[in-house]
Amino acid sequence: MLNYPIIEGDETGFPDGFVCPVCREAKVWEPHTFVSLDGGALKMDRGEDSGGPSDELDGFLYLGWHGAHDEGEGDFRETGGFVPIVQGVLGGQYSVVVCSPACVRRLFNVWVDELESRMKNAVSLEP
Repeated sequence: MLNYPIIEGDETGFPDGFVCPVCREAKVWEPHTFVSLDGGALKMDRGEDSGGPSDELDGFLYLGWHGAHDEGEGDFRETGGFVPIVQGVLGGQYSVVVCSPACVRRLFNVWVDELESRMKNAVSLEP
């Protein structure tokens, strides 16, 4: 079971060790082979055409859902939510690392399962 967010504050990567957080068998990070999901923002200097991390940026990655409202059609009316996978990362940049495409697929399934659980809980709380 993962605790969310998996990366926050001054952390820039997940996992914080060298073992794949999904299969717990293979090694990850340098110098090993790994699959990464990288994200963030660059604070750009347009005059120099260069950029990099900045303390003025906070990185985030949410898996969200949005129910229908107003004249829209669809389920989960007037509700929504998200799974905060990465939140408030100082500098704005981060990496989520696993050992293989199979493990990244399993990790995405874990995130989708968590989202579905939160959807069910939100709907069950409605009157």
